[in-house]
Amino acid sequence: MKLSCGVYEACFAKYCSCSGENEYFLSYGKPYCEKFLATDDGWSDAGKKWRDATLLCLQEKIVPQLDISEDPQCDCKKMKEFAFQTHVDCYTQAQASVCDLEWTDYKKIYDTISVWNDLATDQYGRRQFKKVFAICAAKKYDKEKKEFIDKINELLK
Repeated sequence: MKLSCGVYEACFAKYCSCSGENEYFLSYGKPYCEKFLATDDGWSDAGKKWRDATLLCLQEKIVPQLDISEDPQCDCKKMKEFAFQTHVDCYTQAQASVCDLEWTDYKKIYDTISVWNDLATDQYGRRQFKKVFAICAAKKYDKEKKEFIDKINELLK
């Protein structure tokens, strides 16, 4: 199956046309989808599986929330909040969890995201990262990985 980011513009933004601070699909969802799909080299097999499963999950969670009538109605703030809430579940799916990736995959993620924007200045991004790392911190890992996750979790507090 070939993943695509076109759904953000062709469907999501069409049926939930937003602008300004509550716009999500074209200013966040699509650009990150494109960034992650553009980074095909350097992932472990588990990393590619996580990336693909996560991108698909994020898109599939949005579809039932859209009003696809001829005159669609959309609460942009609620849609943005919902979209960010789906990140935690999609990132930590049992069959492909970010918690179980290799170090090289964490480096790929770090190189792909906008750390300053997502962690330091964006309330939604910071909140999702905190929840994800709390889930990861609760898992059993080797000492080195556990220390790394605990340090990240501590920084996010």
